[in-house]
Amino acid sequence: MGAFFRMQLKIYFRLASSYISPLVIGSFYIILVTCVRLAIGTGDVQRILDSNQYIELSANFCMIASFVISSFVTQTFFYRYKNEGIEYLLYSKPIRRKHIFFTNVLASVIGLIISMALMSTMFFISQLIIPFKFTKALLSSLSFFGAGLLCATLALGIAAIVQNFVESKVFQVIVSVIPVLGIMTLGFIKFSSGTDVIQTTYPA
Repeated sequence: MGAFFRMQLKIYFRLASSYISPLVIGSFYIILVTCVRLAIGTGDVQRILDSNQYIELSANFCMIASFVISSFVTQTFFYRYKNEGIEYLLYSKPIRRKHIFFTNVLASVIGLIISMALMSTMFFISQLIIPFKFTKALLSSLSFFGAGLLCATLALGIAAIVQNFVESKVFQVIVSVIPVLGIMTLGFIKFSSGTDVIQTTYPA
């Protein structure tokens, strides 16, 4: 079991996508914040950042990014060793299926923590661009990291349940696409319900 665990981590860490994916997603947020910072004045930036809309946008970004990253990480640990034919070698060893399962879950936890840490680092950089004070930026990043881990834990739970019943493509749809669509739908409903209805009357 220990050898399989080390092998899984070795497979994960040798993949460039393990580092690139969270950094690219985090970079997207940095670019977004930079564009807002350059487009409007300092006073307007602070007013926007203190608004509920910005907080909701950041929360939605965190949840969506967490589910997307989680799908990549969990798919690597639950499927890649099968695609490389290692699964057949495991069955010739004195290792039980439940040991393989819990090893994959534990390895996924480590991968998710690292991915969320990388993405939170990029979020921290974006907070300094705004600019926030170092302490406030750090606290915001830690909150982002904690919220991301909560979403990742939910995604891991879903992944652990469905991984033995579906193919990898369906797995990604269940773990990332459906939750992301759900978040976007709820966000749209909330936005629509908060929009003022303007009635226009015409003179006879």
